[in-house]
Amino acid sequence: VHGSIQALDKAFQPLRKLTSLTLNFIDCDQLTSIQSLENAFQPLDNLTTLTLDFGNCKQLASIQPLDKAFQPLRNLTSLTIDFSQCDHLEAVSYTHLTLPTIYSV
Repeated sequence: VHGSIQALDKAFQPLRKLTSLTLNFIDCDQLTSIQSLENAFQPLDNLTTLTLDFGNCKQLASIQPLDKAFQPLRNLTSLTIDFSQCDHLEAVSYTHLTLPTIYSV
């Protein structure tokens, strides 16, 4: 789907036992929204390590749904997110997260 990541919602359903996940969207020029991630991680309650790389996604403007996306991840102990060179990204503060986090902006 151009401009979104809607297909992930269904793709994660059979992966309930997954403990580590890396999603690499580097240089995805068509990615404009990550709204689909808001509910995508719900079946992944065993996940302990998550890496999201949105580096150089030039059209990505908002990451607002990420705080809701992380709520079901009760076992998450490591989170790495890269938004380097996302030129249109609005400033967002996630200082209220209560797990060890590493951010690269």
